[in-house]
Amino acid sequence: MLRLTGKQIEKKAGLRFECENAEQRSRFREAVMGAAMLRGPVAALIYIAITAMSAVAAEPIALRSYNAPIGESSISGVSSGAFMAVQFRTAWSSIIKGVGVVAGGPYW
Repeated sequence: MLRLTGKQIEKKAGLRFECENAEQRSRFREAVMGAAMLRGPVAALIYIAITAMSAVAAEPIALRSYNAPIGESSISGVSSGAFMAVQFRTAWSSIIKGVGVVAGGPYW
């Protein structure tokens, strides 16, 4: 793990300060170093908390049914979506009525 000295942190952070004596300067460096060392673990805890809360809060929402006849459905796509549409048509050829391919390629 890379450890920075107090002077390196001061230089990186662009800190300028005036100290009356070496003891004040030493205390300041210790405070800056402590804050720098806590940044990683604090960020990890925040990430874990947000991830855990989003999983709890996210309840699945049921989609509405439009009662569209699947046998009358078609699929279309542009570029990479066109490749996907061709693959979908090939896989579900017994159900899908047609496919629209724009700027895509054929099924190989």
